Amino acid sequence: MEPKMTDLSSEWMPGSFYRRPEWRWLRAQYLHDTGRRMDGRIDDAKVAQTRKALSLRRGKRSKADSIHDAYEVWAGDAMQRGKLEARLLTDESGTAIAAKVGLPCCLVEAYSAIFFDVRGMKSAIHWLHHQAIGYSPFGGFTGPMPFAAWKLAGLVGGPIWLDMTIRATTATPLPIVLPTDLGISQLAEMRTQRMVELWIKMVDAPTATKFQELIRDYRLYRDWVTTVTGIPCKVSPTMLLYERFLLRLDHDDVPTTEQPGWSEPEMVPHSGQTSPLRTHALARNGLGNATQLPTAKIVRPALVA
Repeated sequence: MEPKMTDLSSEWMPGSFYRRPEWRWLRAQYLHDTGRRMDGRIDDAKVAQTRKALSLRRGKRSKADSIHDAYEVWAGDAMQRGKLEARLLTDESGTAIAAKVGLPCCLVEAYSAIFFDVRGMKSAIHWLHHQAIGYSPFGGFTGPMPFAAWKLAGLVGGPIWLDMTIRATTATPLPIVLPTDLGISQLAEMRTQRMVELWIKMVDAPTATKFQELIRDYRLYRDWVTTVTGIPCKVSPTMLLYERFLLRLDHDDVPTTEQPGWSEPEMVPHSGQTSPLRTHALARNGLGNATQLPTAKIVRPALVA
């Protein structure tokens, strides 16, 4: 292992939003390269072990072996690293994770402590999104795919949803027009894969353009399920209105005020008119006669969600 020096203290300082999941590794490298003493306010026994491992060679019974092995996973195959880190974001035990990824339990524990310290940070959801996963509700996935999607699935859905996401994203991509002559098991497998694909598109759709693509794909999926099963998919009126509104958005160039030649969505009342939906909503919230209130104008939302 070749140590890499860094002086970005925010990457390992306690309480810093920019503290990296591999902060112990970064801190140990810094101490090793500079020869500085450990700081009890920052460093712990794991940092000391990692710093020592940087100076030791691998041995048959070396205590640093698990750290060396964990480093090889961290710097090695991206697929194996992605699966391990995604599972560390679930609530599964280290033993269960080791069995699923096919690695020794001691290696998984070393990796969790030194290269992906997230097990005790489950309440810091924004930090997990930004630092551990590579995801922003305002910008979609910022980390490499499909590993960022795996990590988010492990965090929000647990091991079962993670298994489904890994299986769906590593399988052959489904065509836009899905076949209809399927057996029961093939139908279930294909439905699961398509639902996972739609979920990934949904959480990665911060703009109107991406939401429009998602809605079109979802409508194709609903039509396919109806054709195969013979049972129409139930869609609530609210969802239909929501879809119609998003499909009418002019991509990312929606005017902030009414402009000549621009056609408003049907569910939004024109000047001087009041829709039944708006009247009912205002009356339900005790706002009196809706016709006495000014008509709302279309304003581009900062986040469509």
